[in-house]
Amino acid sequence: MIKNFTPKPLPRSYAWVAEQAAGYGPNLMREALKTYGLTETRGAGNTSEILDMADALGGVIEDFYTKDSIPWCGLAVSYWILMAGFEPPKNFSQVRARDFALWGIPSDRPSFGDVLVFWRGSPAGRDGHVGLYVAEDDNYYYVLGGNQSDQVNIAKLDKNRLLAARRCPWRIRQPDGVQPLIISEVTGEVSVNEA
Repeated sequence: MIKNFTPKPLPRSYAWVAEQAAGYGPNLMREALKTYGLTETRGAGNTSEILDMADALGGVIEDFYTKDSIPWCGLAVSYWILMAGFEPPKNFSQVRARDFALWGIPSDRPSFGDVLVFWRGSPAGRDGHVGLYVAEDDNYYYVLGGNQSDQVNIAKLDKNRLLAARRCPWRIRQPDGVQPLIISEVTGEVSVNEA
């Protein structure tokens, strides 16, 4: 579990995300926002909070993550899933982005807090990226994820890169906040390689 980390405030254009999560859920998004702004250490040092995520997952993941320069988008999502009270994927599927396409239940219409899986490099390749749906416009998904420019932030990804959308396996009922959110395009660069 991450200790003594204070999340950074969301940019003004995304301030509503925290209000949406706090008021309507899902808990998966609330847990992810607790790590907003967590940044990988450049060079030989390591960000202890990223390694703490691996320690919380334990087993082969704890042994594998010895430095924060190992791609960690899947690690972050598995950590958030665990902290939200759900079972993350097993073994190395906890950190392989494309393996999240089999987690939870299919989501026919991506919605707030859903897990989104994207291809990276090429659709037929093995590289991918995983994060949480925040919102969308006509062309882009806005994704809260780890290892996006080496940090936890909200990035804009092209809709044509989406491989799968998955939803938490709710035990009782789906939170009211889990719904598609259409917004006007937010200015900023489009992420093309979340390595």
